Amino acid sequence: MQQLRRLVSRYPRPLLFIGIFAVFFLWSYVNLDPDFGWHLRSGQYFIGHGIPKYDIFTYTASSFHWVNHEWLSDVIVASVFSIGSYWLLSLLYAAMWTTAVAIVGRGVHWALIISAVVAILPFAGVRALTWSVLALALLVLLLQQKDRRWRLGIPLLFLVWANVHGSFLIGIAYGGWQLLRERSWRLAAIGIVSAGLTLVNPYGVEIYTEIFRTMFDGDLHARIQEWARFALPLSTLPYILTWLGLTVYHYRRKWRQYIRFENLLFIMSVTSMRMTPLFVLMSLQGLQQTIKAIDLALPKKFQTERRRIAKIAGVVLVIVSLLTPVVESAISRSGLDLNYPSAAVTYLRDNPCDGNLFNSYNYGGFLIWQLPDHKVYIDGRMPSWGYEGGMYMTNYLRVIDEKAFRDDEFERYDIRCVLAENESPVTKALKAEGWNPVVNDNTSSLLLIPKS
Repeated sequence: MQQLRRLVSRYPRPLLFIGIFAVFFLWSYVNLDPDFGWHLRSGQYFIGHGIPKYDIFTYTASSFHWVNHEWLSDVIVASVFSIGSYWLLSLLYAAMWTTAVAIVGRGVHWALIISAVVAILPFAGVRALTWSVLALALLVLLLQQKDRRWRLGIPLLFLVWANVHGSFLIGIAYGGWQLLRERSWRLAAIGIVSAGLTLVNPYGVEIYTEIFRTMFDGDLHARIQEWARFALPLSTLPYILTWLGLTVYHYRRKWRQYIRFENLLFIMSVTSMRMTPLFVLMSLQGLQQTIKAIDLALPKKFQTERRRIAKIAGVVLVIVSLLTPVVESAISRSGLDLNYPSAAVTYLRDNPCDGNLFNSYNYGGFLIWQLPDHKVYIDGRMPSWGYEGGMYMTNYLRVIDEKAFRDDEFERYDIRCVLAENESPVTKALKAEGWNPVVNDNTSSLLLIPKS
C-alpha cells in the first residue's frame, strides 16, 4: 500500500492520463457509434475503387452527388480495422482523445481535467469528430509556442484536417480570432495558405458547399439528437455550471472579457450539442486561469484556508461529475449504447429480402456494414440530403407516419421487408396490416410483406 502511495505521489500526472486513456478505450470499445458501419464500408470502397461520384449505399439516393468530407478518416478506419479489427480502432481513438486532453490540460488542476473528461465522454469513441478534437488541440499548441517557427506547421495541419472532418472551419475561425488579437502579418500569411490548402481534397470547393448545407439546415437541429438545441447531456452539467458560474463571477464587472473564443463555442454547443467537446477542451485553460485569478483576489484572512477549500471543492466537483452519468443512465433506464438488430441481420444473410428493405434511420450504418448486399433506404449521412422537389429525411418521416405515402413509396421502390424499432409507428401499423414478423427481439422487428 505504501509503495502504491509513493508511486501515485511520484507520478500523479502520468497515472492520471493512463487512467483517462483506459476510460476512453473502454468507452470506445463498448459503445458502437450508429454511423460506424457506413464509415467503415466507405473507407473499404475508397481503398478498392477510389472516390465515388454518387451515393453507393442506398437505393433511394443513387443519383445524389455524395461529398464525403470525412473520406480520409474513413480510409484510416478501414485500414486500421483490417489490421486489428475494432479493438485496435478503440485503442487508436482513445489515444487521440487522451492526447487532446493532455495538450489542452497542461497546467490544469486534476479535478477540472476529470470533470472535463466526464463531460466529453458521451461524445467520445470511434467517431470522425475525434479528428477535429485532436486537430483543434494541436492548433492551440502550435499557436501558443514561444518559438513562432512552430506555426509553419499550421498549413500542414489544415491540409490533413480538411480531409478528415468538416469541423476544420472551427480551426479557421480560431485562427482568425488569434489574428485579430495579434495583428500579425506572418500569422495572416499562414492563415491564407492554410485556408487555400483546405481546397486540396477530392471535392475542391464543393466540400464547403456540403458543410454549409449541413450547418444551415434548420430541420437538422430538430430531427437529429446530436445536432439538437438545448439538449446537453446531464454529464456535462457539473463542468459547464462550474465554468459558467466562475466566469460570470470573475468577469461580472469586465464585460469585454466575455468576448472570448470559448464563449463563442459555448453558445455553439447550446445550439448544437455536438460542439460540446470542442467547447469543453477549449475552455479548460481559461477556467484554470479564472480560478487562479479568483484565488489571488481573495481577502488575506481567507488565503490561509484556500488550499483546504480548493481540495474540498475539487473532490466535490469530481464526485458530482462521476455521479451524473449514473443518474443519467438510471433516468433513461436504457444505458448509453444503442441496441442493434443482430438477429434480423443473421436472418437476412440466410434469407435475403425478395425486394428492397426499408430500415430505421438508426440502423442504416449498421446494415451497410453487416449486410453489404442489401442497399438501405436511409442512413446517418442523409439528414440534409435533398433532391429536386424534396428531402430524403422528410420522405423517411412520412413513411413512418403517413399510410398513403408509405404505400406509394413501398410500391415505387418494391419494398418487401421492414426493419424498425418495436415502438416505431411504422412497425405497429404494418403488424396491424398483416405484415409477418419473422424476427422480433427486445428492441426491433423484421417484417415481411404478407403473401397475396
